[in-house]
Amino acid sequence: MKSDEHQKDNAREKLLPPSLARIFLVFFKIGSVGFGGGPALISIIQQEVVEKKKWLTEQSFLQGIAIALMPPGSMMVNIAFFVGHRLRGFAGGLAAILGILLPSYVLMVILAAILVSVRSLNLENNAVRGLAPAVVGVLCALVLKMSTENIKKWWGILLMAIPALLMFYYRVPPYILILAAFAIGAVLWFMKIGTTEVRENAEPPSM
Repeated sequence: MKSDEHQKDNAREKLLPPSLARIFLVFFKIGSVGFGGGPALISIIQQEVVEKKKWLTEQSFLQGIAIALMPPGSMMVNIAFFVGHRLRGFAGGLAAILGILLPSYVLMVILAAILVSVRSLNLENNAVRGLAPAVVGVLCALVLKMSTENIKKWWGILLMAIPALLMFYYRVPPYILILAAFAIGAVLWFMKIGTTEVRENAEPPSM
């Protein structure tokens, strides 16, 4: 049953993929309003590509976040490339990266010229103080929403709580926790497949 649902999700993602220009414009919009850096942009990207555009399923987007945390570099760029690549291949990934980075580049050039003239007002520090609490609130709301929709089993709750504790108290790097969670998930999946095969072999043939 779950495999059928997964196939339906993949079919929906592949149905009429958006053009490269469309991908670029959507991520240009995200980059234009995505204040707060990569973590804050996760919520905006999720709303655009999952809830509004229906380009990806919730499960596919979660996979994208996990993959984006593994390689070095900006998580924002990694997620954008994942989404674009999922939709239109390598060219789609490049269109998404260009779209999400271009607004920041243009805005920084403008702000650099402005901040030089108003440095005495300490505008930059005051703006950061105002943005930080809002970014934390957005991230908390996103984590709560995605966890309640995708974590249904007790072991899923453990896989969510244990890495959080390890990161908070022991400063374990995120990529190590993600690789460990991937390994545990693979073991659980193979155990489930093995249990299913044992049950099927144990069932007497129907008359």
